[in-house]
Amino acid sequence: PELDGIHPCTAALVPLIRTHIQPPVNQTMDTDDEIQLEQGLDQWKIDVCIMAGVCVMCMVLLAIYLGVAEREVPEPRYFMKNRIEDIRAELKAKSEEKRRKLFEEENIVT
Repeated sequence: PELDGIHPCTAALVPLIRTHIQPPVNQTMDTDDEIQLEQGLDQWKIDVCIMAGVCVMCMVLLAIYLGVAEREVPEPRYFMKNRIEDIRAELKAKSEEKRRKLFEEENIVT
């Protein structure tokens, strides 16, 4: 009754299509599905292990690089001891520049 007006070739396929689209309600997971799920989990575990291994390898290589790389040893600089002369000279130059500008302004005004 449902198949009225349907081509005979199509009518032969309808039961197959129905079972494919709507599996029986009481059907449990097939062993193929379980195997695929286990393989997916195994693949996920493998991927995570590979990523963790690459991460650990990068950390080890960074530690080796930091251990082997030459370190620049800065020269000890005692600010007040080594630079006091430069600071005094700079302050003296600034004060003389100010005096010169003031002197020039006074000469221009007068």
